[in-house]
Amino acid sequence: MEKTQSFLRSLMLLCAAPLIWFGHFSLVYGWTALLCERAGPSALIAWGIAVATLIAAAAIAAFGLWAFGRMRNAEDRRFAHGVAAALGVVSLVGVVWTGLPAAFVAACS
Repeated sequence: MEKTQSFLRSLMLLCAAPLIWFGHFSLVYGWTALLCERAGPSALIAWGIAVATLIAAAAIAAFGLWAFGRMRNAEDRRFAHGVAAALGVVSLVGVVWTGLPAAFVAACS
């Protein structure tokens, strides 16, 4: 039973940042599609994307720092924490890349 809990803990550790990225991606494109379909104001779309991007980036950064700090202290799970920190960096880049067009391109055009 302990090995199963350890495996699930490691799996959640590895999947946390990409799941946040997935949630952000889905929210941004869903929000944009919904408001464009209903002819919502472009400023509301941009601000919604900016807020979602900041929240997702902060969550991934906090998780990445936590995983990096644990990597230095945990000898038995150093690899898993290192991979989690690396996935955090990749996910953070993905979140910024997804949210960046809202600053430069008008929505619904």
